[in-house]
Amino acid sequence: MSAPEITDKLNSFLSRHTPLSEESHAVYLMVEVRKLMDHFDYDAPLIRYYADWTVHTEKEFGTVHIVAVTTPVYDAVVEGLQNPNHQHATNSVLDSFCGIAVLRTQFSHFLTRFRIDLTLVENDNAWREFVRLLTAVIADQPIINPCGKHHNLAELRFLPSGGVEFIFKQPVNSHSAFHYVPKLLPLSAP
Repeated sequence: MSAPEITDKLNSFLSRHTPLSEESHAVYLMVEVRKLMDHFDYDAPLIRYYADWTVHTEKEFGTVHIVAVTTPVYDAVVEGLQNPNHQHATNSVLDSFCGIAVLRTQFSHFLTRFRIDLTLVENDNAWREFVRLLTAVIADQPIINPCGKHHNLAELRFLPSGGVEFIFKQPVNSHSAFHYVPKLLPLSAP
């Protein structure tokens, strides 16, 4: 399928389904967006990260994009566990990750670049619903060794509650795992 056909399909789909209302809508959107990215070698690491995660029931080992996205989040978690004075900074990183706030910015740039309807990213309720559906799709679909097999992070998974769970190979400050559920999903990147 050609890139203009994909763009037309996405515009048609989004005009009929925004806000998205089913998990299958979120999956379809991520698959079609990924196809368009591949056609143009478009670089948007978070879009690729979540698109990859969306279509795998379990992903073993981190790709370049997965390692690049996950490692700083893991580092913030470890810093927060080891130094309670850094918990506010850790929460900020985790709120952004769980709310997929930076993804919204990348999606906005992507949709603008390909002249695709922006309602999904411009309407707060539409964005929240997309995030809810996307996290429901990837919930309990772990990424195993997301920072590489020699790294201490054994597993990363979104939880049905919208939170995230990090499971460590070796305890971090006596914690074998870390669970985080944001109070409110942020709508935009800090």
